[in-house]
Amino acid sequence: MFADDTACADSDADLDSLIIRANSELKKIARWFRTNKMAVNIGKTKYIIFHNKGKRIDMNNKQVVYDDNEPLAVDPHLVVPLERYHKDHPLPECRAYKLLGIHLDENLNFNFHTTFLCNKLSRSLFCMRRAKNFLSQAALKTLYFAFIQSHLSYCPVVLSGISQQNFNQIKLIQKKAIRIITNSHYTAHTTPLFAQLQILPYELMVKQAKLLFMHSIEYEYAPSSFQGIWTKNLVNQGDRPLRNADNYSLPNPRTEQFKKSPLYSLPLEWNNFDDNRYIRNRNTFKTAIKYTLLNSLMDDPIV
Repeated sequence: MFADDTACADSDADLDSLIIRANSELKKIARWFRTNKMAVNIGKTKYIIFHNKGKRIDMNNKQVVYDDNEPLAVDPHLVVPLERYHKDHPLPECRAYKLLGIHLDENLNFNFHTTFLCNKLSRSLFCMRRAKNFLSQAALKTLYFAFIQSHLSYCPVVLSGISQQNFNQIKLIQKKAIRIITNSHYTAHTTPLFAQLQILPYELMVKQAKLLFMHSIEYEYAPSSFQGIWTKNLVNQGDRPLRNADNYSLPNPRTEQFKKSPLYSLPLEWNNFDDNRYIRNRNTFKTAIKYTLLNSLMDDPIV
């Protein structure tokens, strides 16, 4: 019998304090597993330190350990130092941890995940190219939804904060897939092709996902853990009526990178959307925003 994977998280501005607390919590975890007659695979137990890019992490004379000793007993053989996460990532700067299909690297810039995703999509493109001379456009479109769209539509809100370079890599692969479906030249403009196939470009897929998420916040069917993250201007207006009282208050962005974060970009997207945001039914709202976004393709410059 096997239990599922277990992940724990903690944070601190001081690395020494963080490691001391992590070791203390790991000892409690070890006691819980022992009490419930469960064994931990130490060889697969790793840790990862998330930090800002450029910040040096000095692990000299510091260890994260799994202490499986009984209370008041000290057996050095049961104190096992844990390895900093690097499975499948031979270079230390490429450390990444896969959580629910998303690779979280130490700088949370999703560089490794972008590379992983693009490699997977490129293999799918190869299959589509081999099949394009034998299948109809409808069949190729079905392959696209199975091999490409299914990956692009997974956690787009989480990936919305990636760098523009990474974003462009994903967009480029999607455009190649659209040209394969329509049997277009490799330099053909893709805007009319997206409109013809009724498929949203990746940047509009991300926008759609953000709006759908904020719809769940607006009409209170999101998980309770998101309650109170964003408040409306109505709460902070005091005695003065505001024209934008129904909009969400935006946190003060201190950096350009913060503007890409869900904390800022999600309410901003909702505030800037049209009157379709007042549609309460989720299915009707989803249909309305896709129709609106597809229509916007005809107004955008050809790409």
